[in-house]
Amino acid sequence: MRMTLVSTDYRELDKFIENLIQMLKKHRTKVLSLVRLPTRVLVIPVRKSPCGEGTESYEHYELRVHRRLLLLQLRSTRDLVLIMSATRVPSNLLVEIRFERPK
Repeated sequence: MRMTLVSTDYRELDKFIENLIQMLKKHRTKVLSLVRLPTRVLVIPVRKSPCGEGTESYEHYELRVHRRLLLLQLRSTRDLVLIMSATRVPSNLLVEIRFERPK
């Protein structure tokens, strides 16, 4: 199973992953690996002058999106439902779960 976690706050993301891994180990679920994916940086240039006159000067706003990939080996999907219902997912965290067939 692949679990992709996305957030703009890397501290909260890492804290959630630590708690999740502890819960997974408590339920005897095997964590295969934790992969840090590249951080996406979204830069938005905004013109300072609201009327459009004068020199062209810009302010640059930036949003960093941090991503992690967690690979798990589950015995059953019931385990995952129990674990995810027991943990509190922060509001700015996106969790995507994808199941794959064993090879």
